[in-house]
Amino acid sequence: LGERPLLTATVFAGEAQLYDNQGKVEWAIAWPADHDADIGEGGFCHSYVNTIPTPQGGTHEQGTRTALSRALRSYGEMTGNKKAGQITADDVVGNAAILMSVFIRDPQFQGQTKEKLASVEV
Repeated sequence: LGERPLLTATVFAGEAQLYDNQGKVEWAIAWPADHDADIGEGGFCHSYVNTIPTPQGGTHEQGTRTALSRALRSYGEMTGNKKAGQITADDVVGNAAILMSVFIRDPQFQGQTKEKLASVEV
């Protein structure tokens, strides 16, 4: 992201162990303030499984989208924001810059090129 201005003061980043010691996930998410698809500045998602790039995403990217949108809807409802129920995954990650790396045993990929993760447990 270099010197691009962000909507948040810091990048949302961390790591977590997966359920039942199946592996771990590391992530970094930021929301650039200057998103403009017309000039090539915008959101992106770069994901990896055991250091293998997954340019077509997969269950790890879908799980991130779902978890973030559910968490924001829940927080909005908890704080009494009546419009929170309308938040979609595209609202949350559509212009986000996401980098995630998953480390798991025996990953299952869709297709032979390993471009998309299909492991449901992730």
